[in-house]
Amino acid sequence: ARLQGVINDLERHINDLTTQLIHSRDYAMGKAAELGELHIHVAEIQQQLKRARNQLKRAHESTTWKLGRVVMLPVRLAKRVLRRG
Repeated sequence: ARLQGVINDLERHINDLTTQLIHSRDYAMGKAAELGELHIHVAEIQQQLKRARNQLKRAHESTTWKLGRVVMLPVRLAKRVLRRG
């Protein structure tokens, strides 16, 4: 009877450990899926950043931008002089 009680306790413990293992595996699989989604999201954001940088570069290289800088040069210089006061 005592031996059977020990066996029953061990079987319950094995079942508990098996359940914990299944939960841990499911949790790990869920986190792995989240990580995969995050990698995709990071790649998308990196592409958006690259496009934005290219767009900004094109804007800075445009004739309109360059003319605007020339036209606004006196204003920028005046601000600088006034700040130094």
